[in-house]
Amino acid sequence: MNTLLDEIIVLLLCTVLVVFFATPHTGIVAFLLAVILACVCWLARPSIRVVALAAACVLPFVLGSWIAFLGLVTYLALHQRSWIVRLAWIVPLVGVALLPIASPQLVVLSALICTVAVLLAIRDIRTASEIAGLRFAYDEVRERYLHQTPATSAATTNPTPTQSYLSDLTKRELAIVRLVAQGKDNHEIAAELYLSEGTIRNHISSVLAKKHLSNRTQLAVAYYQGDPTKLSEA
Repeated sequence: MNTLLDEIIVLLLCTVLVVFFATPHTGIVAFLLAVILACVCWLARPSIRVVALAAACVLPFVLGSWIAFLGLVTYLALHQRSWIVRLAWIVPLVGVALLPIASPQLVVLSALICTVAVLLAIRDIRTASEIAGLRFAYDEVRERYLHQTPATSAATTNPTPTQSYLSDLTKRELAIVRLVAQGKDNHEIAAELYLSEGTIRNHISSVLAKKHLSNRTQLAVAYYQGDPTKLSEA
């Protein structure tokens, strides 16, 4: 939510700037392009976001009024994973400063908005990192607690797994395998066990590697009937 609010703040600052330094026609075009860029960075796949941001970095040399929205480009670029994409906004900023594309006042104010965007993006990234750290810490504590908790009676209402094949799994791994065998996806398993989807994915990958299985279907067969590779050979 804070990320969306900060993005709106940066967009408003850029819009105010374009109102004072651009003609109505070019200002409207620049604003519409900025809204499209923001939507793409929120909804599109990472590869499409990278292409959109690359185009946004070239756009100031084509549409002069787009310089006012470099702050938005800066904010959106800093939220990407690749460091090349994160720093791409520096190229058009330096370019418009060296080339007579816009008035010096517009360039200076755009640089100030870029600075604000950098500060807001750094705050957002730090907040997201802290939340992710807390989530992993919570998962670790809950994993330890559940590992020490005796098995519940829920296991008696489901088919008993083949002990000889799954005996080397931990209680947590066995519980996840049971839910996979029931046809539940990672989101549903995470909700039932009060863990994050990332933790569930890691456990499933660990079990698949441990038992030399290739997919969730084999995992379900292993829960109900034992080693699926031996069954297929038979």
